[in-house]
Amino acid sequence: MTVDAIHVLSATAWVGALPPFLLLVAMSRIPELRREAVVSMQRFSALGHPAVALVLLSGATNTWLIVGRLSLHPNSPYQWKLLVKIAVALAMTCLAIANRYLIVPLNRNHPETSRNVLMVGAALEIALGLLAFALVASFGLEDPTA
Repeated sequence: MTVDAIHVLSATAWVGALPPFLLLVAMSRIPELRREAVVSMQRFSALGHPAVALVLLSGATNTWLIVGRLSLHPNSPYQWKLLVKIAVALAMTCLAIANRYLIVPLNRNHPETSRNVLMVGAALEIALGLLAFALVASFGLEDPTA
């Protein structure tokens, strides 16, 4: 139950922080708000790293505890959905890494391009996060060991 709580809280912290992040990116276009918006985005990044790490670690731990192993069989409906959820979480992680380490540095020389790509990336993360939540909601209908 503790691992479930960590997983749910860290996942909702990650996805739930993305809409305010989009607002911060939009605020960074306004010269009078830019400095405060950038500082807030830096705080988001500092808190985002542990949230993402906790999602991945608690997810792997949950897989092991629920399924009994880390290898999954796509012929099981539950495990197929879990494989899709893992792929979604990894895609979100790749987007987050790309945004932080490729797109944010682009801001120095190409601020408008950086902001636009950050907006698209964060919106994609939100959509993928909602997909992951929907998959989790459907897990209760399946036998994890079948």
